[in-house]
Amino acid sequence: MFPRSLRAACAAAALLVLAAGCRSAPTPAPATATPPSYAQVREAQTARRHDDFHRISTHEHYRAGASIEVYLRVARELGIEKTIFVPTGLGPDNRGYRENMAELLEVQRRHPDRVVAFATIDEADPNAAAVLEAAVAGGARGLKLIGGHPHFYDEPLDSANMYRVYQVVQRHRLPILVHASLSKIPEQRAQLERVLDDFPDVTVIAAHYAEEAPHLEVADELFAAHPNLLMDLSMGGGLKRYENMMEADAGAFRDFILRHQDRLLWGSDVILTRDTTEAFLRRRIAKDFAILEQPFYVDDDLAPGRVRPGLHLPADVLEKVYLDNPRRLLGL
Repeated sequence: MFPRSLRAACAAAALLVLAAGCRSAPTPAPATATPPSYAQVREAQTARRHDDFHRISTHEHYRAGASIEVYLRVARELGIEKTIFVPTGLGPDNRGYRENMAELLEVQRRHPDRVVAFATIDEADPNAAAVLEAAVAGGARGLKLIGGHPHFYDEPLDSANMYRVYQVVQRHRLPILVHASLSKIPEQRAQLERVLDDFPDVTVIAAHYAEEAPHLEVADELFAAHPNLLMDLSMGGGLKRYENMMEADAGAFRDFILRHQDRLLWGSDVILTRDTTEAFLRRRIAKDFAILEQPFYVDDDLAPGRVRPGLHLPADVLEKVYLDNPRRLLGL
């Protein structure tokens, strides 16, 4: 047990970091200090501003009928200067994606400096390559593949039909954001690796730590083998699961991000619908910032009354994940 005076000093130091923001934060692993009280962390977290970093979100979803103005108002408050939206639909065949995509491309035309529209497809559709060509002609700047998700999986990532899609991607130099469920559908790893090997000039972003958390050594192996692979840190609907994993071993997640800081992106993976409110967006996105930036944080929705360890990433690493790496991806 730490002496009481040392525990108090650690708590005070953590509060100073929370209040001051990350740019002056030290960089030791997040769980070395005794946490301040729930009330102290909550107060400091609530008071924090989030415009101390410029950010580009690389993974959000858009559904037809959503209000982009609601999202953009919150994004301005939170320092998000540009956002990649994907127009995915419902499983198992991405139902409704065409309507979502048509509307999203129009949204991009209205907000070219703030919105980046990716296309999506039904991977099992024999005309998927033609659908992508048409979307690119309409302004799509990348491709989101949702077919690796367990609720959508009806076509191998390396099928002949998908190779026709990748040829379109390669021709137009588009990045691919893919939801590959490597731990739940083991055969997808070989499929994904074949695509990475056969299309070495195509940048592929594996969402959600490549769905390998907490087994991040597998993600390490993928990075080592495939220089055209990136990953994102989005947690989306699995936020509770990720928070629990990070509470069990925040240091493993932090070390992984430090090792691969030049190849990681951030996005919150929210689904923007006609019912999405500013309050929800503000609360949900700010949780990501608390987890990534603070030594300790609270989540009143998923773990009321508890203080959890954050990743407390150094400012220069956050700048890469939030801004430098996305800019490079988009050619900005």
